[in-house]
Amino acid sequence: MERRQFTREFKLEAVRLIKDCGVSYAKAAEDLGIHPTQLRSWVKQFADDPQQAFPGHGQMKPEQLEVAQLKREVAKLKAERDILGSRHNPESRGRYDAKVVGDRIAESRPISRDFRTQELKRHIGELGASRV
Repeated sequence: MERRQFTREFKLEAVRLIKDCGVSYAKAAEDLGIHPTQLRSWVKQFADDPQQAFPGHGQMKPEQLEVAQLKREVAKLKAERDILGSRHNPESRGRYDAKVVGDRIAESRPISRDFRTQELKRHIGELGASRV
């Protein structure tokens, strides 16, 4: 069964039925053809933050977007630190874990697998060139 998607306007109207018109959760849910638990969830989301409630399919609240961007930046910086750190560590010179480098690159941004492979090869080439 495919998951149903509801527009922001539909959710706001459902919440208005509960808040403004005083309709019970059970009656409103029955009339709208949704589960009462779903309706309670929408009312709670609206009560928590009316301006940012129901941002839409695939959209994040500004705070969530900032956190996601910062996580990507941290992952990228960690990967760069590890790559650069291995150049200065005599014990690890000439040795590096390609899987770790690839994973760190993949964490830093959502990109296709082919591009990750190209990026990994480029980084490995740079590491090899710097050792010569």
